[in-house]
Amino acid sequence: MIITKKYENFSVVRKTFIGNKILAFLFKRIALRIKKIEDENGVQHVLSNAYVTSLIPNKHYSESYDNLYNTYFSVMDDKELSILIDDFLTEFENYGRYTNFNLLRTYLFAFFIGGWTQMVEHIYKYRSENAGIFYIGSKNDPEYKIIAAIQNTFNEMSFSASVSPQFSDRILEMMGRVLIYLRKKKEIDPRRLLTSFTEKKRAQLVVKNKPRSIVISILEERRFARIAELFRELKGLGYSVILYSALPKRETLRGIKKYPELLECLLLDNDLIDLKEAKEILKMAGRDVNRFFKKIENSPELDKFRYRGVPLAKIAINDLRVVLVHRVMQAALNIHLVERCIKNYNICGFIGMDNSIATAIWMDQCAKKGIPTFFHFYNATVSPIIYRMLLDSYKPTAWILGGKRQLKYFTNCANTEQQNFIVSGDMFADTIVNCNKEQIKKKMKEQKSIPFDKKVAVLISCYIIADFTEAKKKTLFQTVAIAVKELGMELVIKAHPNEDLSVLEKQMKEWDVTASIFHNDNIRDVFLAGDIVCMYNSEAAQQAMLVGIPVLSLVTEEMVPVFDRNWNYYSSGAVCFVPLGNSPLEAIRNIVFDEEYRNELLEKASNYTKEVLGESDGNNAKRFANYVHVY
Repeated sequence: MIITKKYENFSVVRKTFIGNKILAFLFKRIALRIKKIEDENGVQHVLSNAYVTSLIPNKHYSESYDNLYNTYFSVMDDKELSILIDDFLTEFENYGRYTNFNLLRTYLFAFFIGGWTQMVEHIYKYRSENAGIFYIGSKNDPEYKIIAAIQNTFNEMSFSASVSPQFSDRILEMMGRVLIYLRKKKEIDPRRLLTSFTEKKRAQLVVKNKPRSIVISILEERRFARIAELFRELKGLGYSVILYSALPKRETLRGIKKYPELLECLLLDNDLIDLKEAKEILKMAGRDVNRFFKKIENSPELDKFRYRGVPLAKIAINDLRVVLVHRVMQAALNIHLVERCIKNYNICGFIGMDNSIATAIWMDQCAKKGIPTFFHFYNATVSPIIYRMLLDSYKPTAWILGGKRQLKYFTNCANTEQQNFIVSGDMFADTIVNCNKEQIKKKMKEQKSIPFDKKVAVLISCYIIADFTEAKKKTLFQTVAIAVKELGMELVIKAHPNEDLSVLEKQMKEWDVTASIFHNDNIRDVFLAGDIVCMYNSEAAQQAMLVGIPVLSLVTEEMVPVFDRNWNYYSSGAVCFVPLGNSPLEAIRNIVFDEEYRNELLEKASNYTKEVLGESDGNNAKRFANYVHVY
């Protein structure tokens, strides 16, 4: 949902699917099917801002967005909407085939009924008089039509303004019953809560020792580099570190493998109960989850919303049922786990790095015990909505920020007398300062048999998803490969950690692109092997800037203002921009071989990173750890 000028009417806001590229497909299909606006430039402006990663300050924005809704959605009848949904799902099958299609179907359905999956995930966080995930939009929205159809057959919900308190209460009641069951269940050995990677470490988990511990929550694999730096500093201050990872086990292990010092951390394991047992617990608690879906599943009003002849509700209902059970159980288990961890271990502080239900629960439970909490935020987004949402959602002891830009945006959105903001710098910068660059560069080049003195271009890859179509990926790879070859340079590909290598290799063969591939290697080390980094849109650009490698961004021109990261890079001159489809030959030549131009670009990048990510003096993690220690 996009939140416009109605924001001030709501004290709690959840921006369901802002930043999710799913919306890109939806708006593109609307643009193709409905041609009611004659002003082509106006349409382009509206479309390029309708699915922004986060809202770019623009005085014309709200007016444009309202124009899109009022003009497009108000003229859509049920048949047109049904065709739109069918095309939307077909697009996902065509371009999202490397992702979990069942999950996408679930999210699609959840999006159209007001964000159920997001609601359940965050219901614990918003359990107040204003509990619920707010639906903000026009009655002309296509999703509102489906909501209205659901509302007629499921009167416990009222999505016109927000999720009904009655429904919120039922979710909380279900969660409460699960917690009661867990608390009455046979006592679980606290050592089951904490696991590690070696028997030696497991043997050390004796509750009576109770060392002073700091809990760090991690939701994304790219956080591991920062956590490794922070861990070393906290260890030096005498703390043990408990790592709570909400990542799949394989991704957690992959991150630990890159930073083996984290083997000394205790890994918090919340997989105490599987989904099958979760369903049994719900039944024993007196709540059969099927009751939540019975009326919706049999609703004749939803039959008209079909995908290849099958009602959309019936396609997604099983997936959504599983998601609901999982989310309720996950929230209950998180509360249960946090309570036990605080009870059995000497927790001295909690550090959250991600917007998640786990972070909210940890902060809430720690606050009850007087344990200080910290939220580390270093994102470069310019959206005031993001900052307001975070300020509404979390009340840490202190916000520890990357650079002055985050401080500026937070203080513009908050009552500074009630919030404590500290600028410590981005800890990823420490990994650059505190390493032997020449040694790493030599090692990485030797790994791929590249002569040490040969110029190297690093191309950031990604799997096919949302706006990054296979056609765009092909164009990106081919244009860069041709330019690099003509300049006598070496091309290496940095694959996304979750990218299927067999798919990538097949694509490169079909596109006649020859290059060495780095997959699960430390991205810092890959960048240090390069002389230029080429990419579509990625936060990795900031990491490249910190490393001191110039960046070339290749996106379609209309996408520059859409992704706030690209907008930041481009508007500050921190990266060189070439429209996707144009030859990047001259740009690469200038960046790599024109020393004056290269130094000018690197200087702008350095100014950008200082503003957004703080100082690069190698002491950011030390400052962070000292702030935590003082509290």
